[in-house]
Amino acid sequence: MTGGETPTDPAEVRALMAELARRGDSDSLPDQRLIPQLRTAVIERVERTSLRSAAREIGMSPTGLKKFLDGNMPYTKTIHRLRRWYLHHAADARQDISEEDAFAALRVLVHDLPAAAQAETIAGMLRCMEESYGRSHRDVPAWVAEMRERYNLPRADP
Repeated sequence: MTGGETPTDPAEVRALMAELARRGDSDSLPDQRLIPQLRTAVIERVERTSLRSAAREIGMSPTGLKKFLDGNMPYTKTIHRLRRWYLHHAADARQDISEEDAFAALRVLVHDLPAAAQAETIAGMLRCMEESYGRSHRDVPAWVAEMRERYNLPRADP
């Protein structure tokens, strides 16, 4: 593994990923700092689609992808494929829920509650979302704040 700390902030991960893609690695010693982030992104993609679909998207075999997810260290060419996939697909995938989609989903979940209980329930769900994202060291999606505004709910305590 080459020097430097492994970033955890999504913007820093993306910046390092782009720098590594631009600079390239030597075939004998690829930079492996971002393997955990790549693995996490692939796991999320597989959970949303399937192993075969994610493997096809990345450009590798389902068997190779399964081995990577099981903890095996990928070959240099596979690391390059994973980085390229991350930069083109995975880094922005978490922002695919629009404000309108979030609003519709929340309305469906609370549709049979009295109006007064709907806002209270949605406030609780949003608070739970914020706490979960915080514990996962992830940015809270923008639609959470938008839902607070739409339902005229107070901001969560930091």
